[in-house]
Amino acid sequence: AVCFDTSTHQITNILILEQNETPGMGDVILDEEFAMLFQGKDAEALTTEVYSGASESSKGVFKAVNKAIEYYHHALVKEPSIDNMRLTGDELVEMDGDYKTLQVLTGGEVTGYIVFTSNPGYYADQPIEVAVSFDVASKEVKNIMVIKQNETSGIGTVITEDGFAELFQDEAAEEMAVQVYSGASDSSRGVFRAVNKAILYFNEVLLEGGN
Repeated sequence: AVCFDTSTHQITNILILEQNETPGMGDVILDEEFAMLFQGKDAEALTTEVYSGASESSKGVFKAVNKAIEYYHHALVKEPSIDNMRLTGDELVEMDGDYKTLQVLTGGEVTGYIVFTSNPGYYADQPIEVAVSFDVASKEVKNIMVIKQNETSGIGTVITEDGFAELFQDEAAEEMAVQVYSGASDSSRGVFRAVNKAILYFNEVLLEGGN
């Protein structure tokens, strides 16, 4: 198990839940000193290290941790940028308002917005957090990104797929009819409702010059 701090995007600890390594050799991966190799590391792919001569055991743990890091970025925590939100511009500036919002500036002029909203999915107490990007000139949704979710693995997690985001790309910034994607009914509905909150905010607040 790999523990992450979502505020710093660092590994806080690892726990070996099960192992059948050679006593006195491979089982050194259970040592506290081994876990310390990972603590405080940025959640980025790690270079394999050999600990106390346990080469295969060490490599196995590093590979498992790197898979957890990949999953962390792919399914749990993501960060939008001008590029991955399909916008053009040269600066992001956070603004005050009811929802966290980033202005996208091009030469100092506002050309887009990224609005962060949330809505419950399958679990009522664990809302899905979504970022929605808007182009001011075309008044279109350019992309959506599921920032954080705790949906059921293999079912609800399909909302993190590129194909799901494509349902929203280049659509008019008008309230969207809820669709079910790949059988993930509650998860899909949660995202659509979050996106519609962002659309309403874009039209009634941001385009009107409010914040």
